[in-house]
Amino acid sequence: REVPEDSTSSMPVAPPDFDALKAKYPSFSLVDLKKFKSEFDAFDEDLSGDIDANELASVFKNVGEKVPSAAELKQMIAQHDTTGTGTIEFGEFMAMIDELHKGGAEGGFSKVYQKAKDRIKIEGMGGAVHSFAEEERDAFAEHINATLEGDKDLALPIDPSGNQLFSMCQDGVLINKMINAAQPGTVFEKAINVKPKGVHHRVENHNLALNSAKAIGCTVVNIGPTDLEESVKKPHLVLGIMWQIIKIQLLQKVSLRECPELVVLLKDGETLQDLLKLPPEDILMRWVNHHLKNAGSDRTIKNFSGDIKDSEVYTLLMNQICPDKCDKSPMSKSDMTQRAEGVLQNADKIGCRKFVRPRDIVNGNSKLNLAFVATLFNDYPALSVPEDAPPLDLAELEEDEGDSREERVFRNWMNSLHVDPFVNNLFGDASDGLIFLGTLDKIKAGSVNWKMVNKKPKRVFNKVENANQVVTICKDMRLHMVNIGGNDIVETNKKLILGMTWQMMRFHLLEFLKEVGGGKKVEEQDMIKWANEKVASVGYDGKIASMRDPSLKSGLFFMNLLKAIAPDAINWDIVTAGQTEEDCATNAKYCLSVARKIGCTVFLLWEDIVEVKPKMLTTLIGSLMAHKK
Repeated sequence: REVPEDSTSSMPVAPPDFDALKAKYPSFSLVDLKKFKSEFDAFDEDLSGDIDANELASVFKNVGEKVPSAAELKQMIAQHDTTGTGTIEFGEFMAMIDELHKGGAEGGFSKVYQKAKDRIKIEGMGGAVHSFAEEERDAFAEHINATLEGDKDLALPIDPSGNQLFSMCQDGVLINKMINAAQPGTVFEKAINVKPKGVHHRVENHNLALNSAKAIGCTVVNIGPTDLEESVKKPHLVLGIMWQIIKIQLLQKVSLRECPELVVLLKDGETLQDLLKLPPEDILMRWVNHHLKNAGSDRTIKNFSGDIKDSEVYTLLMNQICPDKCDKSPMSKSDMTQRAEGVLQNADKIGCRKFVRPRDIVNGNSKLNLAFVATLFNDYPALSVPEDAPPLDLAELEEDEGDSREERVFRNWMNSLHVDPFVNNLFGDASDGLIFLGTLDKIKAGSVNWKMVNKKPKRVFNKVENANQVVTICKDMRLHMVNIGGNDIVETNKKLILGMTWQMMRFHLLEFLKEVGGGKKVEEQDMIKWANEKVASVGYDGKIASMRDPSLKSGLFFMNLLKAIAPDAINWDIVTAGQTEEDCATNAKYCLSVARKIGCTVFLLWEDIVEVKPKMLTTLIGSLMAHKK
C-alpha cells in the first residue's frame, strides 16, 4: 500500500490541566478524567486536539448508525461548541460528559457517545484502531521516558496517560531510538531523518525501524511503513513492536554468558546445554523459584500472571534478593491491592518500581509482570555458586566472536521466517533438529515429511532420527554438506552447524533471486557481475573479483552500489574516505542503515563488512539485488 502524499505527521497536543479539571468537576476522579481523555483521543482521529465534522461522522459510521447530513453534523457540534471554532474541544467534551452524568445532554453526539465509548477499545472510531491495554501504553511510555531521557531529537517526556506515544511513532524516530537502546549500534543514528520533511522521509524511517527490528530478533508480521504512518489509528501494532523491543532490552542479561551464576538453576541430571535451550522467560521463572525455595516456601511459579496475583511471591522474592530494604510487611495486608502497593513500596526502595502498578499485579498482566521481574533480576540477581558445588566446564560459553555473530545472524534470519519452534539460541536449540526441519520447510515448502518427525524427542535415538532427516533433506536440495552427519547436530558441533545453516540461508537467498528474476538461476558470480556493473554506472571505478575482495573493507563499494539503486537515500557528507579503521566502521554502519531505509532486510553486522566476511557480504549484495529487481 502507498502512503498518501498529503499525509502529515500529527504534532502532539499539550495534555490537559487535570488538576484544574478535577477542581471543576469534583465528582470525577483523576482516573475518570484520564479515561475521558482517552475516549476523546479515540474520536479525535488526527489528534489535533478537537473533534471536527468528519471525525464525528466516523463515530456514527463505526457504531452502525446512519451518518447524519453535513448540516446535521454541524448542528450537533454547535450544541457543544461554546468557543465558536466549529469543532468540539476537550473542555467542551467534558462539559457534555458532566451533563450526561447529571441526566441531561440527550440526543446528537451525546447519544452516539453512549454507544461509542464502549467500543473504543474494540474497533476505534477511525475504523482501524484495535484493542490495546491502557496499562501497557502507560508503562511503555514511562519506560521510554526513562530510557531516552535527555535525547535532543525527541520531545520527551511522553504523557503516559494519553495517546501521545502513538502520535510520536508517526515519524519513525522514536522506534529507531528504542531499537538502539535495546541493541546499541543497530541503527546508525545519522541515518535517521530526525526532522522528516515529508512522507518520503518518514517512510524511510519506518523502513529503517522495521528492518532493524527484524535484525535484532523481533517478529514483524503484517506491519509495514503505512501502518506506522497511521500509528494513531493502529495503536495495537505500535504496542506490539514496542513490547518486543523493550523485552529484548530487558532480557539481555538473562543468559549464561552475561550471568554465569545462573548455573545454580540447573536441575539434577541437566547439562549447560539444557539451560542454554531455555527461553529467557523460563530462566526468570527458575530464578524466582530458586529464591522462593531458599526462603523456605513451597510456592513455585509457572507463569507471570495468575501465580503472582496475591503478591506473596513478590514479597518473598524481594526479601531474598534485598533483605536489608525489602521486608515481608506487605503480607500483613488482607486486601490484594493494598498488598500489591506494599510490594511496590519495597520496589521503590531499591529503585525497581517500574512497569507495574498494583492493579497490574492483582490482575496478573503477564507482559508487565515479566518486565518487572526482569528489572529485579537485572539489578539484584543475588546468585552465587556454592563453594562445595561440583565444577562445571564453562568453556563452551566462550565462543569465537565471529561464530557468535554468525549465530545471531542465522538465528534472527530463521525467526524472521517464523520458524516453529522459535529459535532462542542456534546451538542450544540444535540438538533435536526441530529448528532446522522448520527452517527447511519454510525455504522449500513440502520438503519435510512431518509424519516422520519426532516432535517431542526425549531419547537421543529420536533426536538422531530428526537430525538424520535434516541432513538427508539438505543433500536432496543439493546443499553443500561435507563431513556432517546427524550426530554432529545432536552433539552440537558448532562449526558444522554454522556451515549447514549458511547453506540453508544461501539457498533461500538464491531461490528468491531466481523467483524475482523470472526463473533464471543466480549464482555468486552473477551477483558480483551485477554489482560491478551497477557501481560502474555511477562512475565508481572499483571492481571486486569475489566476496573476499579486500577493497570491500572500506565500505565505499557498497555506498556506490546503494547510490546506483537509490541515489537520494545517501547523505554523502556522512560517507568517509575509508582510509582508517574508524572510517571503515562509519561507512559500514551507515551502509547497513541506508540499505534498511530503502526497504532491504539485512541481518549482517557492520563488523562483517570491515572484516570482509564473504558469507555475510553475499547476503548483503543479494538483498540489494533482490530489492532492485
